[in-house]
Amino acid sequence: MLCRRLHQHHAQIKRFSKHICIRNLNTGYQAVDKLADTATFGKIDSIIQWYEDKFGLSEVRHAQEDAIKARQKCMDLQKKRREHVKEYLDIQKEMESIVREIMKTERGTDRYVELAIQENEIIKRKNDIKPYLEMMEEEEKLAFDYYNSKVSESHEKERLRTENFKLYYLCWSIAAVGLGLLANFIYNRHKNKEFRDIVLSATGNSEDYKKMTNQLISIVQDQQKEIRKFFSDITGAQRNPENLKDLQSTAKAMATENIAEALQVIRTDQESLLKEIKEMKKVVAIHGAKSNSDNVVYIGPEVKDLLCETESNIQRTLTIGYTVTTVLGVVGIAIPIVMKLFKGD
Repeated sequence: MLCRRLHQHHAQIKRFSKHICIRNLNTGYQAVDKLADTATFGKIDSIIQWYEDKFGLSEVRHAQEDAIKARQKCMDLQKKRREHVKEYLDIQKEMESIVREIMKTERGTDRYVELAIQENEIIKRKNDIKPYLEMMEEEEKLAFDYYNSKVSESHEKERLRTENFKLYYLCWSIAAVGLGLLANFIYNRHKNKEFRDIVLSATGNSEDYKKMTNQLISIVQDQQKEIRKFFSDITGAQRNPENLKDLQSTAKAMATENIAEALQVIRTDQESLLKEIKEMKKVVAIHGAKSNSDNVVYIGPEVKDLLCETESNIQRTLTIGYTVTTVLGVVGIAIPIVMKLFKGD
């Protein structure tokens, strides 16, 4: 009965021990050990020891070692008790054989006296071993009780370690989900800010185009006025020849100065002129749109491409945010289920 109970307790300890990760600091692979030491700056042992102390693995392992030592002591005492019980039974059998021999021997003979002396010696041996046997049985009971207490302590520490691990895991899961949501919020806020800046920049460019258009319109109108004035002066000069001569001399002097300046500007700003021609096309389109409807705003191809790219970036950002949130939710639900399954095993 006692042996069966010891075997049952030993089986329970083995079942709980398989869930405890007792890391051997020497893996047997020199490259792996060297890589671990290099990655942790030679502090791999202290890191593992801190991890085991933090999560109660060291306490559970020490409790299991104490339980194993108590079991070994109990088994040693049981072995000694069996040896003494066997010796006691041998003495009992020897005494029974001598008693039978005495009953067959006639009294008064030397053989009878010799058998009586042997019987007396056996009785002394029996009386000497009996108290020791009782003491061994008592020690075995105490050792078994101590072993039971150590097994219970080991189970209790294992249970506390499991509860603490669940608590740590819950806190880690909440922290991971919170960090994920915070990162997603910051990322979306940054992208929204970029989008607002792009929209404001596009709006500002539109306002610049409007101002430029108004300036060009005023310049064209001034030029038209100058042309009308010039033609009116020519018409008046045809009637008065003296004014025509003065006008010709003035026009010639102005033409000489303007030609030199124009040639210099044309040489230095040829590329700028081409760019202004493109801008003029846009201005013409804006002016045409404005003449058709005051509520229509012209958007160039550059602004259109910029808005399309911004829209695609926002859609991609929202997709990434939804994906990250979904993955974190699935991981947060799946890990407790897996832990429950492993605990059930």
